[in-house]
Amino acid sequence: MVIIFIVFLSVGKVTIAVNPKYETKSVDFNAEIVRSDEDSSNKIPGRVLTTVVRGNETITEVDRTEAEKPATGKVVIHNELDHDQPLVSTTRLLAENGVLFRTKDRVNAKAHSTVEVEVYADEPGPAGEIKPTRFTLPGLWQEWQGKIYASSSEPMTGGFGETDFISEDTINRGKEQALNALKEEGKRKLQQQVNSGEKVLDDAIKIDILSENVSVEPESYESEFSVNAEIRLTAVVFDEDSLYHLAEERLRESIPEDLEIQNLSPDRLSYSLEVYDLDKKTATLITHLEADTISKVSADVFDKSKLVGRTETEIKDYLEREQDVGEIEVSFSPAWLKTVPSDEKRIELEVKN
Repeated sequence: MVIIFIVFLSVGKVTIAVNPKYETKSVDFNAEIVRSDEDSSNKIPGRVLTTVVRGNETITEVDRTEAEKPATGKVVIHNELDHDQPLVSTTRLLAENGVLFRTKDRVNAKAHSTVEVEVYADEPGPAGEIKPTRFTLPGLWQEWQGKIYASSSEPMTGGFGETDFISEDTINRGKEQALNALKEEGKRKLQQQVNSGEKVLDDAIKIDILSENVSVEPESYESEFSVNAEIRLTAVVFDEDSLYHLAEERLRESIPEDLEIQNLSPDRLSYSLEVYDLDKKTATLITHLEADTISKVSADVFDKSKLVGRTETEIKDYLEREQDVGEIEVSFSPAWLKTVPSDEKRIELEVKN
């Protein structure tokens, strides 16, 4: 703090403390990021980085809907033949009432034995919700169908009700989720390519989708699906220190000589992306830098003779006209004294920096 003391000594004295004026000054300008071989005002060197990432994202957040779906249940395969009989998945099982079911998994029905297998109705809907019954295997040789058959002990269920459902909106959300995950991975890879002090702006990253494949079609009754994608990320990078030094230069140029800069640091630098052209390897940043300043107060500018006979209000008016100062404190001693005495030798003026 700069303080001016003016002391009047005789039958009394006056002490005047003048505090310097604090003010925040700032500069705003557009800084251009250009190729390192270019050099001109308001430009800083930069470069373009690129990377390709690919991945497969499994999406488990799907919708739910009320719909017809294949009824499901379990059957026991009976094999009364003298040899084992393998049955592939989707093997047909025909119920006595004519409703067709299929096996979910491949099984091996061993000779003179039984094996349990999950089944589902060939057509969705309540028609598949049948009571326990016997099934023939129409795909087998007819003479074997009496010796290899299936039976159920519980009803088939689930022909209608709430089920997982994948709409086009679900797929689009899944694509967005997958692309966001790849983008984050790509940003990490870009960051590995930057040098110390360089900055990658999120807003200046261009993303090109090279390929994108989804494992299901819209309107599918599935509990999950996958998105396989490949993207290319291209970004402009620049040296943040260079931007700060350029901003500091512009700020110092804009501040009058009668002000002294205080508290200037990179923490008070801010910027945002205005435009960018990755093909030309250029970008423009809206840049802002601010700092505190104080007025430079000199004892030489104050004429003691101009203070003689002034009241407290007049002292403040005069000092404020002479210099751009802050708060002024006036103290008379003894207290009954209201004006500055006439003897200039009794006025002491001190400026502390």
